[in-house]
Order: sequence, then C-alpha cells, then structure tokens
Amino acid sequence: LRLSNGSVVNEQILADLNAIGPHSSQLLFKFFRQFSTFNLTPIEFALLCALKFFTCDRPLLIERLKIQLIQNKYIQLFESIF
Repeated sequence: LRLSNGSVVNEQILADLNAIGPHSSQLLFKFFRQFSTFNLTPIEFALLCALKFFTCDRPLLIERLKIQLIQNKYIQLFESIF
C-alpha cells in the first residue's frame, strides 16, 4: 500500500505497528488485493468513492432528495466512462 506521502506499508508493517491489530490488518489487505483486481483508473476510483459518499441509505440523513440528485449525476458520469 503506497500512502499519499510516498511511504509504503505492507501487511506485516501494519500488523507490527499494532495500529489496528494483526487480524484487522489481514482483512484490510485482503480487501486491497480483491479491490485491485478491478484495475480502476484514478478517475474511476474517485467516482466510485463519490458514489459511496453520496448515498441515500445513511442514517439520520436530512436532505435525502438532494443527495439522491447528486448521486444520480455521479452515476451518469460513472456510466459514461464505461
């Protein structure tokens, strides 16, 4: 895993730091390995993150309709690149 500051962290380093524990470290890197098979470009990844962020199923959401409209725009962008 390459961090934004250029540092490289692998599963063992994260487990040794005891930041999240060895089990959580294993699960996190398992997710990273599975996710990397999608081979997303940075733009595709950003759009996927935006889709997740602007989702209407969050608890205590007040402006559900506005969020849905924003999400629809990101869905259209995402579909246009595929």
